[in-house]
Amino acid sequence: MKKFLKNILLFLLFFVVAYPIGVCITGEIAPYYFRKSLSYNIGGYGFLHSKIKEIDKYKNPDVLIVGTSHAYRGFDNRILKSNGITTFNLASSMQTPIQTNVIFKRYLEKICPKLIVYDVNPEVFNNDGIEAGLDLISNDYVSFDTFKMAVKINDIKVYNTLIFAAYKQFFDANKSFKESRYKNEDTYISGGYVEKKLKYNKVRNFYRPEFFKFNDFQLEYFKGNIEIIKNKNIPFVLIHTPIAKNLYISKKNYNKIDSLMNKLSNNRYYDFNTLIQLSDTLDFYDSNHLNSIGVRKFDDFFIQFMKKENIIKD
Repeated sequence: MKKFLKNILLFLLFFVVAYPIGVCITGEIAPYYFRKSLSYNIGGYGFLHSKIKEIDKYKNPDVLIVGTSHAYRGFDNRILKSNGITTFNLASSMQTPIQTNVIFKRYLEKICPKLIVYDVNPEVFNNDGIEAGLDLISNDYVSFDTFKMAVKINDIKVYNTLIFAAYKQFFDANKSFKESRYKNEDTYISGGYVEKKLKYNKVRNFYRPEFFKFNDFQLEYFKGNIEIIKNKNIPFVLIHTPIAKNLYISKKNYNKIDSLMNKLSNNRYYDFNTLIQLSDTLDFYDSNHLNSIGVRKFDDFFIQFMKKENIIKD
């Protein structure tokens, strides 16, 4: 029996040492085909790496924006600045409440905004958080908060990417990395906006009617994020950035979303899909994202609306 237990302990010790080494070797030299369970992508799709590097330049903005790609593709900080409003956008691709929680704990006090605009994409409440978790692990530093996020998501790709990111961080392997401002059709604008080359949403997709669902742990993290904001006495609004109408009307329980968001924000939730009229084809480049024409229309409307509601001062 003692020999058996000894062998088990030796095996566990070997596994604890050998597995991370294997992950790191795989991440460094293995072809993509053999790295399907590891997704380390520094300088990824949503320019999160560039945003984090800019935080020191954007302390005490009038507005901090967080949320999904709806937000970082929907708010052009140049338009807001031309209206006397300084902004910083820390939204990221499919950012779910658990990633926003890490961002708030790390950077909210440092940024110290006068107002938070929290983009609420209802889809995130039933999202597993894997995509945005991989993005955050790859483009920010590894800490205990990152580890807790990975455990909560509980996905092998997230664990492997965390191990590889920790290895990269330990050896300071990315110190010379600088993210390009240009990727395919996207241009990064300092302050967090990602501008897409002008294109139009030509395909009128049919979306099957469905109901939003709520993942309990994402909902709890969202409520926790609201508490963080309130405890720091920072004014905030919750918004739903416009999406194409044919996608919007396919969802059948907005009343549940509206009720919850209004309750959590003391009736400072604004669904701009019901406040502004936009064209599915002329103002969007796909069903989820505004093109530059739509961004201009939305941002101008948003500024005037926020001033009218006395949320942003003239």
